[in-house]
Amino acid sequence: MFAIRTQNLSKHYRGSAVVDSVNLCVQKGESYGLVGANGAGKTTLMKLIVGLAEASSGSVELFGSTDGRQRNKIGCLIEIPGLFIDMTAEQHLDTTLALLPPNPRFGIREVLAMVGLEDTRKKPVKKFSLGMKQRLGIATALLGSPELLILDEPVNGLDPIGIREMSELFVRLRQEYGMTMLISSHLLTELAKVVSCYGVVANGKLLAELRQEELQQLSVTADGVEDHIITLMEGN
Repeated sequence: MFAIRTQNLSKHYRGSAVVDSVNLCVQKGESYGLVGANGAGKTTLMKLIVGLAEASSGSVELFGSTDGRQRNKIGCLIEIPGLFIDMTAEQHLDTTLALLPPNPRFGIREVLAMVGLEDTRKKPVKKFSLGMKQRLGIATALLGSPELLILDEPVNGLDPIGIREMSELFVRLRQEYGMTMLISSHLLTELAKVVSCYGVVANGKLLAELRQEELQQLSVTADGVEDHIITLMEGN
């Protein structure tokens, strides 16, 4: 089954196609990396999938359905995290939890520990560093125990240790909980540690979907994935 499948999905702004007839296929349980230059259309594509933007044409299918109700299975962090900055991290998550379906798999303290914020205590979010806010945004996306996690540049603002910790967390979420993930990132080396498939986007178009078996058939080694993707982007 596909967790996400789009058919000729397009979004136009002022007559220009920001997302142009994209046919994206993310298998259930897969970790999918969305890569492309700034302005390629990655963020808009993610917004269309989660319902934060309305498509000009085409469709989005989630877990086999196009009626939109499956969006309650999604946790997402797109662009800047939406946080209650005058609250503590725990208060922010408690307030968010009240808006979600009952009986989530992950509790507040559990998701704080997952992202390394278990010791923030009474510190208000407005005094968090950029990296800490990003971690809290990821925790917020995890709070409802989503089946599908959509993250737009999730390691922005993190130091090298934080990037490594989040990469390890994403691998664990897929391996231990069977979570499907769609992650956009400019850090191809780090992304390679997490994902099993790449979607290469340029000028609003999906140029290629590259799964490990396809890369092997193309004789692309693990060390050569980044060069191969950059070559695709430059050739567009």
